[in-house]
Amino acid sequence: MKTIGQRITEGPLVTSPTLMVSLAALAAMMPAILLPHMAVFRRDLRYWVVLVLALTMSALVAADHLSAGWPRGVTPALWLTAATTLAVFLPVAAVTGAAWRLSVLLLPYVAAIGLLATLVDDPGAALARGGAWTGVHIAVSLVTYGLLTVAAAAGLAAQLQAHVLKTGGGGRAGRWAALLPAVAESERLEFRLLLASEVVLALGMASGVAVRLLNGAGILVFDHKTVLTIAAFAVIGALLLLHARSGTRGRGAARVVLLAYLLLTLAYPGVKFVSDFLI
Repeated sequence: MKTIGQRITEGPLVTSPTLMVSLAALAAMMPAILLPHMAVFRRDLRYWVVLVLALTMSALVAADHLSAGWPRGVTPALWLTAATTLAVFLPVAAVTGAAWRLSVLLLPYVAAIGLLATLVDDPGAALARGGAWTGVHIAVSLVTYGLLTVAAAAGLAAQLQAHVLKTGGGGRAGRWAALLPAVAESERLEFRLLLASEVVLALGMASGVAVRLLNGAGILVFDHKTVLTIAAFAVIGALLLLHARSGTRGRGAARVVLLAYLLLTLAYPGVKFVSDFLI
């Protein structure tokens, strides 16, 4: 098994899609990353144009990987994650208060995912055709991860705003905080997205069971992905329950959200990365 360094130094970084297409997708994200820092930041036509551009190019790269079926590799998994996260964020930004301001944090993170996908160059073999339920299961899993990514961005925004309020603002942190939603707005969005994530994650777990039953397997197999997904479901559920009963929020809630996000990251792209590069 080749290491990342060997993959980078032995020939092209990306074979399908081409390196140029991947770099074009990364370049398409730059206007959305730079816009908040170069002009008055508002939800105007420029905002939607650069956001749709970033989504469109990411989706084109992801679609290229899907042309031969659902791929197993790290590179398509990361590009699918990037495209789905932007696809989830766009309607949230359109209909939910100040959520659009989270692009300040979200776009650099999505660009980092795309850059990592370009560097690791692991397209992988396509999955055998598994029928409609397999497609539903993968799509629901991607949407869950996208929702939780935006929720984690909202939690991080709330923490940054709280830190600035506590320290009196000023400096780089103060300039970033001025671009983000207020603490109350970030926390309200965080818990709405967590609830949506929990519902969609439950659907994903149910669709996973359906796929196994249709393939003649048992209801559950306790591998790394299953254990980490169940753990994430339990963590999110516990936080939502505590929030409903006692109004849990703030730094503790943000840390739990990041824990759930870490668990799903390890369950989805993390398992692929470890199995392909570290084992």
